[in-house]
Amino acid sequence: MLRKLISIFIILMLLPLPARALDTKTCGKLGMVAILGTAAIIVKVLINREHKAVINLHESLGPPDRFLEFQQGFDHWRIEWYGDSFYVFRNGFIY
Repeated sequence: MLRKLISIFIILMLLPLPARALDTKTCGKLGMVAILGTAAIIVKVLINREHKAVINLHESLGPPDRFLEFQQGFDHWRIEWYGDSFYVFRNGFIY
């Protein structure tokens, strides 16, 4: 789905437009949509990559020796100990 949106966006950006087809205000709005859309795609890719890293970490280390969970404001914290090392997670992601 995401790849289709990116490819459609690139194709639409490469299509030639007449010189006076869009006014300045509309071009500015389209530019803002492009910037915000790009930022959203980058954030989504980074979140997916971090989530996969946490899953791989849990698969490689197995169950923790002990753990501590607590809530601080809107954040859900989890500290997991694996032998001498420990990992801190905030809202499901490595902190």
